[in-house]
Amino acid sequence: MRRNLCIGVILVAATLGVYGQTLTFDFVDWDDSFYVANNEHVAKGLTRESAAWALLSTERINWHPLTWLSHMADVELYGLHPGGHHATNVLLHVLNSLLLFALFSSMTHAPWRSALVALLFAIHPLHVESVAWISERKDVLSVCMGLLSTWAYVSYARRGRAWRYLLSAAFLALALMSKAMLVTLPFVFFLLDYWPLQRRATRLLFLEKIPLLVLSAGTSAITFVAQRSIGGAETEQPLRILERIANAVVSYATYLVETLWPSRLSMFYPHPYIPEAGGVPLAAWQIAASAAALLAISALVVRFRDRRWAGVGWCWFLGTLVPVIGLVQVSHQAMADRYMYLPSVGLFLMIAWGGSELFELFRSRWDRGDVVLCGAAISLIALGVTAWSQTAHWRDSISLFRNAVEAVPRNPSIRYNLANQLRDAGEIDEAIREYRRALEATPDSAPLNVNLANVLRSRGMTEEAIALYERALRAKPDDVRAHINLGSAYRDQGRFEEAMLQYQLALRAGPDRTALYNMANLLRAQGKIDEAIERYREALQIAPNDPRIHNNLAIALAERGAPEEAAHHYFAALRIAPNHYRAYNNLGRLFEAQGNLDDAIRAYRYSLRIEPDQPAVHSNLAGALRAQGNLDEALRQYRKALEIDPDDAAAGQALHELGGAEAAPRDSAAD
Repeated sequence: MRRNLCIGVILVAATLGVYGQTLTFDFVDWDDSFYVANNEHVAKGLTRESAAWALLSTERINWHPLTWLSHMADVELYGLHPGGHHATNVLLHVLNSLLLFALFSSMTHAPWRSALVALLFAIHPLHVESVAWISERKDVLSVCMGLLSTWAYVSYARRGRAWRYLLSAAFLALALMSKAMLVTLPFVFFLLDYWPLQRRATRLLFLEKIPLLVLSAGTSAITFVAQRSIGGAETEQPLRILERIANAVVSYATYLVETLWPSRLSMFYPHPYIPEAGGVPLAAWQIAASAAALLAISALVVRFRDRRWAGVGWCWFLGTLVPVIGLVQVSHQAMADRYMYLPSVGLFLMIAWGGSELFELFRSRWDRGDVVLCGAAISLIALGVTAWSQTAHWRDSISLFRNAVEAVPRNPSIRYNLANQLRDAGEIDEAIREYRRALEATPDSAPLNVNLANVLRSRGMTEEAIALYERALRAKPDDVRAHINLGSAYRDQGRFEEAMLQYQLALRAGPDRTALYNMANLLRAQGKIDEAIERYREALQIAPNDPRIHNNLAIALAERGAPEEAAHHYFAALRIAPNHYRAYNNLGRLFEAQGNLDDAIRAYRYSLRIEPDQPAVHSNLAGALRAQGNLDEALRQYRKALEIDPDDAAAGQALHELGGAEAAPRDSAAD
């Protein structure tokens, strides 16, 4: 009992030592927004409506209601604080490690070997993705349910009683409702019957698995239908079966190598036969060498079939990977570290029992068992340090994507995501470099061309941006974003007719608020106020809570001479976005035009309270104060405007004329 307690403490300490750091990590922009951060259903917490959605949803091309419910429960406990969501993943992984130790120790009566299996499971770097990634809750949760199902099954196999069997089936159902990959669990039960349970092969042994297999088959059917309905089971060009088999063979061998030597791990590995993902076709020698290695190990397992643990471990590894090995292609990836969360147990089983025999051999023949123990200790420390380092890459999106492109340089989709994150962080030069490197691998990618063009246009490199928008449209003629942004680039150059044409082409795909909004702005700039107002109203029908549209519609209405309706839309913009300082400034101009100086001054002050460094608003406030007769403060506001913008000619002229001359014209309304 004391020994088991010590082992448990070691497992918990080792796991927390590797993954405790995640409690300070953020959400990452790799599915976390879809699963938690920006998911409106999850954000509601556990409600009747959200639970119903979880049970019926096939969002993210999978059916895993228990996983959705667990995310909702986290929201109830922690809100949208990412540390709490990470904590749940870590606690589930700790529980899984303890369950694995208890399960194998109970089945085999070999506590130290079972402890090694559990410790490898707890700290192996291949499991970092499953634990440190909030969106991969389905891994840690499904395996937790799967291990409980296995525990109940082993209890049933040894002691009988229908309730134990039903308990196993219930936990299996929960595992399948967490992640469909657990469909192979009934086959694992067959392996455990062979060893270590060593049950005699009878008809009952097969019949008792049928209800469990029916559960697995039903989940497989639901998953296949969900993926087909959304297109997740196919790439743009469906892969040939030989390509899928080749990738599967090499992936098996790669998983084996990464278990023994986990280096250059990445959260995305491009499929070798999908060029748009950055894949490079496999060489014949890679396929042949991988197949030879798998066949050689299989032959050794057959040769030493008296060591049943070897056959069980090898078949566990091969069999539990079947649903995700790529024979049915999903997405653009060749393989994924997270897929090894359960299959790795088979290899850890072989390592623990094989290592124990190696220890006995060294101790009995050469009296050097300490060599094996020392090697094992060094290996475990190295695995723990590597896992800790790999976990650190999940602290934020930029760190994660940087690690991925370092591990797999030809990775355009990840470079694209890295560039987006760098752009949002204001690291524009590095973002441009990453966009360009991604384009080297996939020059015809519409999103890549558009995003790089947007960044270049923000830097004033309009001509190159236009060339990239045009290349995006050659690759994807109906790309709405490319049409809209190309239109805006033309507008920047004063090519209004060409800009209008691009907005019209964008609208061919259907109503789009950005296209309508930009079209309205262009029409207003050309003095076509009535047409602009019509487009703004159409945009508001699509996005009634967009403050920019309300603000600019109000400007157009004021220009047409409809001040009351203009005020209505300014107030609407401010209800939606109370810090919309431009709307306050524009409202102040509207009040001032109506002679309502008190309200105008109040609106200008609100605008400056939100954004103090607006020279135009300081000038506007100064003009209203001057008209009210408050010359001292007007003087201060003009000086403040000039302090912010020394080239403000209107403020300078007003200061010069303040002795009694008419106020200089002030800036127009702000979009």
